[in-house]
Amino acid sequence: MQAERQQDPGLHTLPLSLPASFRRRDFEAFHARDAEQVAERCDAAGLDKGFVHDRRAALLRVRREGSQALAELNFDGGAQPADGASLSRTCVRVLALQHDIDAFEAAFASHATLGPLIRRLAGLRIPLAATPFEALLWAIAGQQISVAAAVSLRRRLILAGGVRHSSGIACFPDAAAVLRSILVGRQ
Repeated sequence: MQAERQQDPGLHTLPLSLPASFRRRDFEAFHARDAEQVAERCDAAGLDKGFVHDRRAALLRVRREGSQALAELNFDGGAQPADGASLSRTCVRVLALQHDIDAFEAAFASHATLGPLIRRLAGLRIPLAATPFEALLWAIAGQQISVAAAVSLRRRLILAGGVRHSSGIACFPDAAAVLRSILVGRQ
């Protein structure tokens, strides 16, 4: 990763080098699971992902340019000094760059059982959620009978959280927003 560039008070930017084995189509497919695209918009140009960070609506924008990616994290209400580190951690999770896949593949390529699977799925990365709370709720929603049911449940939760970034994208809520939506629903 390269040094972060600061442009405006609500925006942090970070240029990233992507590994040669980065599988763009897998990344797009993972983040485009919800056809309604309420909190994630993903296409060949890149990803826009809304989520709540430190109780602030945030928009993560990742644009791929060849072997590079430019990540931007924009906060409604302005960024805080620690947000640059959050951008780096979030990008590593969302782009699934947390593991050295090439080293793993080299170490186990000749394994009798794993070798053929590794060669067939070379470069495969498992993207993670932007926040631990999102990961927890995906794990719960994923217990549904089908992916479509899980995506629908996730979408309803996002919309019930009621948090939107100023760009208009819905944000995956934090625990406080989910609790507020439950308490409002009981009144």
